[in-house]
Amino acid sequence: VKQGSIAVRVLGSLSVILICCVLLGACSQQTLVLEPASVAAGRMLVDRSQYEEAEAHFESLLDSARSANDELLTATCLKWLGNIELVYRREDVALDYYQQSLDILEELTAAGGTGTPTLAFDEKKNVQNNIGTIHTNRTEFGEAEKMFRDVLAYDRKRGELLPIAVSLYNLGLLEYSKTI
Repeated sequence: VKQGSIAVRVLGSLSVILICCVLLGACSQQTLVLEPASVAAGRMLVDRSQYEEAEAHFESLLDSARSANDELLTATCLKWLGNIELVYRREDVALDYYQQSLDILEELTAAGGTGTPTLAFDEKKNVQNNIGTIHTNRTEFGEAEKMFRDVLAYDRKRGELLPIAVSLYNLGLLEYSKTI
């Protein structure tokens, strides 16, 4: 009986999550897109610190994305390859991956219409924050501030409090970094 009730609660919870996702997509000006399973598989490798396997996964996925002209997936793979490069402390290589990703994401989000997936905007913010963090670490404060302020402007436009708080934290950390 306990296993059955747990299964019912899990299925009920999944139903609520699915309904919330549908409502978020319906209420948003952008199309809701969940992370593709292929990206999630690579992310799990990174989460398990299997960086060589993750790098090979994202390089292969990047080739497939480029062949299929899937710009969002291409940008996402480039972002993850940048993340992996940061693990190895190769900031220049990471920055190159991030910039390639950002260039694609800026094109995808430029129109900002209802056909643009929400994931594109979220990936763009993530990449900008990563670039800003690298510039902060290098004491390139002007470049870092530009990235963080762009993210804050977008967060304020959407009016979601947690992302606004994260953006303000990043800017505060930048200001603190200037003093040390």
